[in-house]
Amino acid sequence: MRLLQKLWFRVVISLLAGGMTNEIIFLLTGDPTRHRSPNDSNFSIIYAIIIFLILTLVVNKFARKTPF
Repeated sequence: MRLLQKLWFRVVISLLAGGMTNEIIFLLTGDPTRHRSPNDSNFSIIYAIIIFLILTLVVNKFARKTPF
């Protein structure tokens, strides 16, 4: 939890998780053998922002509970 309090670590984790979320949704909803065209939508950054906000809320909630 101490590492999650660092901003750069939350950014890296959220970017990786956003990319993984985008790939998982693509594989579960599409044909995994077809190739993506450049015109396909890519919501990785949106997922990363949502995950970053959730991580920040969790870190702030636990930071208030612990006295040190």
